[in-house]
Amino acid sequence: MHDSAERLCMPAFPEDKFVEAVKQVVKANAAWVPPYGSGATLYVRPFMIASGEVIGVKPATEYQFRILVTPVGPYFKGGDTSVAITVSDYDRAAPHGTGNIKAGLNYAMSLYPHEKAHAEGYAENLYLDPASRTYVEETGGANILLVDREGNLVVPQSHSDSILPSITRRSLVALGRDAMRATSSSPLRRTAAALCSRSSAPSSPAFRPATSRGPRVGSAWSASRTFFSARCGAVQIGRLLSLCNVYNYAQRVPSIM
Repeated sequence: MHDSAERLCMPAFPEDKFVEAVKQVVKANAAWVPPYGSGATLYVRPFMIASGEVIGVKPATEYQFRILVTPVGPYFKGGDTSVAITVSDYDRAAPHGTGNIKAGLNYAMSLYPHEKAHAEGYAENLYLDPASRTYVEETGGANILLVDREGNLVVPQSHSDSILPSITRRSLVALGRDAMRATSSSPLRRTAAALCSRSSAPSSPAFRPATSRGPRVGSAWSASRTFFSARCGAVQIGRLLSLCNVYNYAQRVPSIM
């Protein structure tokens, strides 16, 4: 959020106040935290909006910081099952634009391609790099991680700063490296599994049948969370909490933890 605010010429909210605000909001909504093992989670969305009286293309004179929380289940209809995705004809972000920050405009441009994909029977779009349209970057609403047929974790990298950084993605990559050799590129035809990782809902396995739209990447992606978890033998709650402590991700809320 700090990096996004800086890129959008917004004042960054102080880190200590940010952490304390999140704790207070989670504590106040403790009754809405889904039980462990339910497949659901409490979505915490801090955001900033301009509220100053400014007309013109320039930074606002006043901003508001707010936090929204709500319990959420699986992102896609059907729950914890593989979903069909397709390579989009559109770009998610411009090279060296705002693809690597959290900004409303990034979601606005994805609405039309998203509705188009839905109309054709797909749950989500897979976007390629906007500069050359030859590398996988991410989906419309999530980062994506791949596992090739040799069991290597494939982590898409952006050469034009258009992939959104994510704590969920970073955590899964760190956990995956405990059990797999990580690489930054691999032919899509060698892909055996794919996982959409997001912070707003549980991660989802992805499946892509052959399609005439975009580059042809083979007859199918045989993908499931079971495959990914089997390769990541260290993905356990204890290991995850340990990782959270190493990167200072975890913050204790006394009334519920």
